Amino acid sequence: TSECRLHTRFSREVYCVMIKEKFEEQKYLQFEQFLNEDEKTELSQVIEELEKHKFCNKTTTANNHFVENVGRKQAVLFSENFKTQETDFVEEIRDWFKISFDKLFPIILPKLRPVFHELGHEDLRLLRATIHYVPPGEPHQSIHHDGDVKENAFYVNFPLHDTNPEQGATELYNDKYVGHIRDSYGVYSWSKLKILWEDSETRKLLKKAKNNNEYKFGDMILYKDITFHRGGANKSNVVRKFLHLFISKPDTTWVDYYDFTETGGIKLSRSDS
Repeated sequence: TSECRLHTRFSREVYCVMIKEKFEEQKYLQFEQFLNEDEKTELSQVIEELEKHKFCNKTTTANNHFVENVGRKQAVLFSENFKTQETDFVEEIRDWFKISFDKLFPIILPKLRPVFHELGHEDLRLLRATIHYVPPGEPHQSIHHDGDVKENAFYVNFPLHDTNPEQGATELYNDKYVGHIRDSYGVYSWSKLKILWEDSETRKLLKKAKNNNEYKFGDMILYKDITFHRGGANKSNVVRKFLHLFISKPDTTWVDYYDFTETGGIKLSRSDS
């Protein structure tokens, strides 16, 4: 029995080292069947309920505006730190974020904490949560990353249905093959980055680096703010939906600013970090 316990502990330690090394090398991880059947059912029910709220409205303002988006929209479920000029509605917005947090995150956050623990990260903060909606006919994005290494942020995606490349499932690129490209052009030099993708040798590296972007409902995808990725073209007749979490270390400073839409919903006007 003691040998069995020792073997189990040793196997766990080896596993922790392996996923940490893999994440450091690739800058992303894919976890299949991360949620069990009961959790998937509960998540679907909660999302359906939240989507009925007036503040779960779809806008384009939360998208990365350095990247081409045509019909892609997001609904904001939660912001940890926010401001609005509509001071009379601050409590109403805060109540909406609390509703989302209280209903959604008991399903998800307890399962995420052990993963981050194994990666060597504790006391992380959930900065923002949104639902992404990618309609049929949406073209693919340019390959990009969303942040600066100094922000030290993580992104977590939960597909809300089985998703395949035909639907434009998120493509991730192994940093082992393409990380040097990011280091060579400087952060936020987006126009230069687009030119680099046209280089024939770089395109070969991208082909080698691209992940198998087919995900099942219940899977979880974790990547960094500096991970190269893109939303693929949605060539199906299905709106691709996924839950997107923005997570950071305790010392990250972040503020989301919200305005109201003409129909009484909320929209992200800008973010400061």
